[in-house]
Amino acid sequence: MAASVSQPADSGARGIGPVSQLQWLDLGDNQLTAVPAELGQFTQLKDFNLAGNPNLHHPPPDVVHEGIEAILTFLRTGGRMPPDATSQSKREPT
Repeated sequence: MAASVSQPADSGARGIGPVSQLQWLDLGDNQLTAVPAELGQFTQLKDFNLAGNPNLHHPPPDVVHEGIEAILTFLRTGGRMPPDATSQSKREPT
């Protein structure tokens, strides 16, 4: 199952109910500022597109860059990433 959401006037993907078989979701080019944590509960989700959302801050760009697993972990943990969840967290402090 796949879905594409296109609502440029909206700043968040609100009101997305449980879709247990959803495997791919296109949220690209929607001017989103945040992705709802509920997306982390979609256990069959394999990929989703967040490109074209320049104001997206939740999840942050470094998490988005790491890919679907990092994004889902971020959403499932309320933004608290485990220390080894992304290569960003493995970098030495400067």
